[in-house]
Amino acid sequence: NEMADVVRLYSKKPKTAEQRLANLLSEVLYEDSESV
Repeated sequence: NEMADVVRLYSKKPKTAEQRLANLLSEVLYEDSESV
């Protein structure tokens, strides 16, 4: 769902979408490292 938002954003504001994507990825990576 959030990925869909990023994709929609990307067509209008590539830079903003890139930032959102980076934030999402860092959150996911952080959660993964927490659970170990």
